[in-house]
Amino acid sequence: MKLITVVYPIYGKFDKSRLETAVTSAINQDYTTLRVLVSEENILPTFESAAKRMGISSYLFTTIRHSLWNLYFNCYRNLYLSSP
Repeated sequence: MKLITVVYPIYGKFDKSRLETAVTSAINQDYTTLRVLVSEENILPTFESAAKRMGISSYLFTTIRHSLWNLYFNCYRNLYLSSP
């Protein structure tokens, strides 16, 4: 059988209970070679404890602090470059 991967990308605020319902639904499928991957991009990991509790081994977390800093820096850089 082929491996099926179900990916749940999360960014910022999200409804944790709806995500848990969706992940539980995927885990309860009859397909034997199924992998669930949750990828969260946020300031703090909000789904990590639920992922561990649900037995999800493929949980990735990326912080967006760096992205916010880039946004702040790029704004001022662009103002500087556009000034006469």
